[in-house]
Amino acid sequence: MSVFCAGGVLVNWIITRTGSDRQIRNHTWWVRLWARTVFRIIGVRVRAEGTPPQRPHILVSNHLSYLDILSLWNFADGLFVSKAQVARWPFFGRLSQIGGTIFIDRTKKSDLKRVRELANERLAQGWGLIFFPEGTSTPGYEVLPFKPGLFSLVLDSRAPVHVASICYATPEGGPSAPEAVCWWGDMQFFPHLYRMLQIPRIDARVRFHPQPVEAEDRKELAEQAKARCDEVFERVDGAQPFDWKGPDTP
Repeated sequence: MSVFCAGGVLVNWIITRTGSDRQIRNHTWWVRLWARTVFRIIGVRVRAEGTPPQRPHILVSNHLSYLDILSLWNFADGLFVSKAQVARWPFFGRLSQIGGTIFIDRTKKSDLKRVRELANERLAQGWGLIFFPEGTSTPGYEVLPFKPGLFSLVLDSRAPVHVASICYATPEGGPSAPEAVCWWGDMQFFPHLYRMLQIPRIDARVRFHPQPVEAEDRKELAEQAKARCDEVFERVDGAQPFDWKGPDTP
């Protein structure tokens, strides 16, 4: 069933890449079915609090795991904007490519211009865009500062910026969510995935903030979005502070 859904997403993306309303609605239907099918197979129960935004929009969230894409796709419309390395991830990299993700090379500041033009084109067509402005995934102890670079997309498009937060929980007595569900630091993908698949049930919750963010400056947008995310953020049970210093990004 999961392969069938992935095929549906891919075919729809290839034959109707004009950004028509029909393509967008079909894409949303397929990726949502795909996300819910995968979660049903691996035992993830996800629920939402609040109201998902209506496209066209920009949606930002904290980042905990490769499961975040599926968690948001269960409820929100949109294409993801992600760092280029994600395209090389096993399985989830291919999922992102098939789903129409816009990839950005964060080692090249010049690539931001290409992504900004493409993102504005997608927003003008009526798509939603989703990205994780922390710049890395974490164990869920706190929300890291939001990097302002991708918020420049908003200044061009004037699309509303909505905010969500994601949290995971595992059954008592089993592996903790920060170690077995959240994927961060130097964790290796396949050992982590294998351990996660041994968990009989994972509870995921997506909280949508009721108010969009408005500002005239990308840094102010990033700060306000971070503050909104803090308001709906729920610490992952058992998470510890994460001392992360990542690469410079715009």
